Amino acid sequence: MAVWIDYTFFSYQACPTENSTSTTWFKEVAGKCYYIMIRGCPDGDGCTFDEAQTVCNSVFGSHVSGIVFEPTTLDINNAVLQTAFDAAGTSYVYWIGVNNGDVTYHSNGNPVSIASIPWNSGHPNGAYDCVKGSSGTKKWSSNGCSSSTMYTICEKITSLGTYIIIH
Repeated sequence: MAVWIDYTFFSYQACPTENSTSTTWFKEVAGKCYYIMIRGCPDGDGCTFDEAQTVCNSVFGSHVSGIVFEPTTLDINNAVLQTAFDAAGTSYVYWIGVNNGDVTYHSNGNPVSIASIPWNSGHPNGAYDCVKGSSGTKKWSSNGCSSSTMYTICEKITSLGTYIIIH
């Protein structure tokens, strides 16, 4: 009996910063690629949370996944929101990929890993399911997921691994 082994490698691809426009930017922060978008959802303005996730699922190209920005540390939260502020030249409000109700990440359901979440005064507010973050203050607020006033930061999900397929 013959066994054929196929190795498939996935590796980091460079962040396509040359593909930026006047309302969209690819930026690398702390070794990860982020896509920052103001305007540009189907109605030409902001996105609902679901629309933002749809943008993030496709923006990095085929065979590469993206999610709405899910900061894992306060430093990453501040650095990415500051990068968004610097790119746009002013403060905007962006979706944060966190479920407001149980304070978990949308992509995997894990608890938020930031020790001291940067909530605005009066938040979190249990009346809403989603979270937005300001690039000006770097603080989070509760928000309804169907609101279309938020802009989008997508985070590229990279996979580095070896998969062995035995035929």
